[in-house]
Amino acid sequence: MRRIKFYILFFLIAQFSYGQSITVFDIVRTGNFNCGTAPNITAEIIQGEGSAVIDGELVVTDPCGFTTLRVTMNNLRYDQPGANWAHGFFFPTGENITIANVSLPAGWIYQDSCTGAYCSAGDTGGVGFYYDGTSGQSCCPGNSNNDGVPGNNYGQSSMSCSTPFTIAFDMTFCNSKIETEVTSFVLEGSSDGNTGCWSTPDVNTNRVSYSISTVASEIPLYEVPPINPEVITECFDGGDSFNYIAVLESVCGTGDDVTWWDAPEGGNQIGTGSPFLYDTPGSTCPEGMIVYASCCPDGEGCERSPVIIGECLPPSEVPIFIPILPQCAGGENPLPSTSNDGSTGTWSPEYDPFNTTTYTFTPDPGQCATVPVEVTVEIIPIVTPTFDEIEPICQFATAPELPIPNEPGITGTWSPAVIDTTQPGTFEFTFQGNEDCVEEVTIQVEILPELPVEVDMPLSYCQFSEAVELPTELDNGITGHWLPAEIDTSILGMQDYTFYPDEEHCAAETTFTIEIIPQPILNPLDVQLLCDDNFDGIYEFDLTDLNPLLGAGMTYFYYASIEDVTNNNPIPANQTTNYTFTSLPTTIYVIGETPEGCRSIELPIEFEENQAVDHVPGPFGPIEYCPEDTVDLTQYEGDITNTGATFSYHPTMNDAQTGSNEIQNITEYTPGENQTSVFVRVELADFCPVIVEIQLLKHPTPSLELSLTEYSLCPGDSFEVTAESDDPAATFEWTLQDGTLLTGATQEISQTGTHTVVAYSAEGCISETRTITVTLPSEPVITNIEMGRDYIIVGATNNGEGPMEYSLDGTLWQNSNHFTNLIPGETYTVWVRSWGCMIDRYTFTILSLPNFFSPNNDGKNDIWEIKGIETTPDATIKIFDRYGKIFVDTNFQGNYFWSGKYLGNPVPSGDYWYIIHVPADGILVERKFVGHITVRNY
Repeated sequence: MRRIKFYILFFLIAQFSYGQSITVFDIVRTGNFNCGTAPNITAEIIQGEGSAVIDGELVVTDPCGFTTLRVTMNNLRYDQPGANWAHGFFFPTGENITIANVSLPAGWIYQDSCTGAYCSAGDTGGVGFYYDGTSGQSCCPGNSNNDGVPGNNYGQSSMSCSTPFTIAFDMTFCNSKIETEVTSFVLEGSSDGNTGCWSTPDVNTNRVSYSISTVASEIPLYEVPPINPEVITECFDGGDSFNYIAVLESVCGTGDDVTWWDAPEGGNQIGTGSPFLYDTPGSTCPEGMIVYASCCPDGEGCERSPVIIGECLPPSEVPIFIPILPQCAGGENPLPSTSNDGSTGTWSPEYDPFNTTTYTFTPDPGQCATVPVEVTVEIIPIVTPTFDEIEPICQFATAPELPIPNEPGITGTWSPAVIDTTQPGTFEFTFQGNEDCVEEVTIQVEILPELPVEVDMPLSYCQFSEAVELPTELDNGITGHWLPAEIDTSILGMQDYTFYPDEEHCAAETTFTIEIIPQPILNPLDVQLLCDDNFDGIYEFDLTDLNPLLGAGMTYFYYASIEDVTNNNPIPANQTTNYTFTSLPTTIYVIGETPEGCRSIELPIEFEENQAVDHVPGPFGPIEYCPEDTVDLTQYEGDITNTGATFSYHPTMNDAQTGSNEIQNITEYTPGENQTSVFVRVELADFCPVIVEIQLLKHPTPSLELSLTEYSLCPGDSFEVTAESDDPAATFEWTLQDGTLLTGATQEISQTGTHTVVAYSAEGCISETRTITVTLPSEPVITNIEMGRDYIIVGATNNGEGPMEYSLDGTLWQNSNHFTNLIPGETYTVWVRSWGCMIDRYTFTILSLPNFFSPNNDGKNDIWEIKGIETTPDATIKIFDRYGKIFVDTNFQGNYFWSGKYLGNPVPSGDYWYIIHVPADGILVERKFVGHITVRNY
């Protein structure tokens, strides 16, 4: 059985991280590198396939993977003896290291393949960093500078023992390189003398080597390394032709089959497995041929291992057979029809798959092999192992080990290797023997499902409450016992109660943790003092305001009486926020309940009526005022109370009781029309409010009327106006427009303007202001004159202010605007006046148009003259004969006369016609005169 505990578990999860830096040590310098202070080299893993850094060591788990390190070499120094300048730094060929993401000093370039001085006999370096030269530093004629070819340029002249420099790069290598606890790398240096760019050879061995801590893979790349094989020579046509078979052998440590290739990279796969009989191409002995073995998937990954094919053995007279392994009884015939050296023949006797037998191979005629050979095939009887039966196992129980065969000497493995009891059901396990000819056997193991231990009971109780009885038989039939046997609710906290199933059940020991929750204790409360704030005989109180005082984390239930507590009849929740009392003192009760349902003992709460604010009851006043006045309601506050209370003012008693309709402008209050009181609500913290009355007395406003409200006054005139009031004791005050103040009911007014008057009662109440407006009469304005041959009609306006009078001499006036019997050619002035004092005038002339003249120079009627035209400038005249010929067409400029001539010559006697056009001037309307003239030149 298993043990199960039901807990709320809290896990602290630690975050683990591995440092990525690798320990670098054993830094050794030789040659030109060995100058100045020692360099500093760091390494950090960038990428690891089958490798990781643990505690500063590079640990390999897959020999076929790759590792990339970021290497930084600080404080490198390179000497230049004999002006032999530094030319390159590289990893020696054959190290199988690749470089990327290089950071170099200026002038240096990165080379990812072997390089060197192609124009000289200089050394060739490997993958690394080379100087590319600058202008004028090519050592091979005809080559450009800075061309990415380091072999044709001088080295870096600025480097010396006193010039430290830094190089950084990503270095990638195959994990199979890691074979020991320490792995070393070597960076070599070359000078101009090594490359042929300088006449003085550099005889030093220039190296910087460094080591890192490594842990080789537990899985070797090769369990049996590839060896150089000998070659079996096959003979054909009686020795006239030959074929060559190389026997290639190796075993991979990874368990994969070794693959064989014809090239170190890429190329073609020529075979798989070991031994692999490689039929070499061609008809000549392949001695010295190189093939390549790989233990990495698909032959890709780490470098392939070269295998050099050895000497070719001479053809044998005896057929060559690779030994035949022992065969299991009943198996296939293992005897080959052709020997390993290519000889064909026959076997005798016939193959017996059940008995060990020696067989003879007789070569066919005409072959190099002529001698028969015997081969013994051992037959091993098949063994079927037996096992002890495994009884059914309970789910999650500790599984027994899978049995070993009852037959001695037989070993093997099970698949699956162990019994998994986490899932119920019947499962098969197959035994495969390690020895030959052991038959595969499958057995079944039954995993019985675990029955759940489920108990429907509360997992928490209130202190001192009654707990359920722990059941000894569960609903699903599982029987057992409990420890402890009963739940004790007097012990606070978490207590474990474990159910132990009887042995015959597939069920686990199960622990239930039961919490005993403390009974809540309420905080005692002081007597609650209440006020009848709205004076209606009912005391209102929000019971929920007491909740924070009683204690946090509970729900509270209030009861109106102890009987309600007994009957669990709480005050409804919708009444608790505005609970009412109709009489005081009284007592109610409260019980607190925790979220777990644990209830406190009832707590009594006493309620009493609070004291009122200390005050003088009043009433105060009255405050006397006129209708136009505002009242300062605050003037009695010091008389009402000096307790530091707050005052609010209300127009009615009901408003004061309910605290509504508060007056805002209390220092400048305007009472209502018939208002006789205001009511003051006096409030002070921790006391009940009181209400005090302030009485009001309003005096009446005197009436005021004027005998005149408007008057038109001619300059120099005056008039009287009288003010009257219904208050016989009223006094009057006049204010003229210029600020002059006058008193008295009647005043004589001699100036224009807007003048005001008010009346005052004996109590000082002021009436409404009355106004009289005195204006000058409007000046009349002549708007138009209609003119005839001997009359005019005058149009004038004075804005409707009474009748106007008219005159032609300013002395004699008439009411009519029509003047007749005027003399043509005479100039008149028409006068218009209003109110007898305001005057306008206009000057005009009645045109005189004669209809005959005799231009004969007799001194009589020699010219045709238009009189009165001089007052109408811009008038025009045209004179033409009966045929329409125009003799005169001109504007008037003052008086006008016509001599009866045209172009200096007298016109013929006869009748002529004229058209005179007089334009309007704003007063006179536009006029047109048409008539005829008789001209007599004799």
